Amino acid sequence: MRAEHGLPQLLSFTLPGLSDTKFAIPLLEVAEIVKALPVTSVPFAPFYVQGISEWKDHIIPIIDLAAALCQPPFPLIYTSPYYLVARFASDTTLHTLAYPIQSGASALLVPDQLPLAPSPLNLSPGLIHATVLVNQEPIVLINLAELANSVMAARAPLGPDSNSPP
Repeated sequence: MRAEHGLPQLLSFTLPGLSDTKFAIPLLEVAEIVKALPVTSVPFAPFYVQGISEWKDHIIPIIDLAAALCQPPFPLIYTSPYYLVARFASDTTLHTLAYPIQSGASALLVPDQLPLAPSPLNLSPGLIHATVLVNQEPIVLINLAELANSVMAARAPLGPDSNSPP
């Protein structure tokens, strides 16, 4: 998404359990920030899938994004009073998922070209587009499509794709 002056927009946020690192996704991928959703556990789901919940008549996976990003992976299972609901396309599929974030998310207007910074070593490189410097502060750009692919690869226990039209 670009503001009136043509600059791309990102939503910057921190994650419970990784509060010393700032993350961002394109503002166009943010469907909504909601109060914590009730989560139903799903047996045999990957460790970073907290469960499923209903959001606007869709059953969506609730991800512990901090646990998914950490390398080596280990369950953190942090909760928060706020969840970011993201909607994005991967290949030809529209995905919706949610994950807890800490309060204080903010929109950023950034230039098309940002200087790169080293990515934190404790984060999985496959789930990161890049780490960039915004106002001299490193911000990790999350690759939600790759996260959705990993959830979809293990999705059998999560049931049919409720985000696709019948």
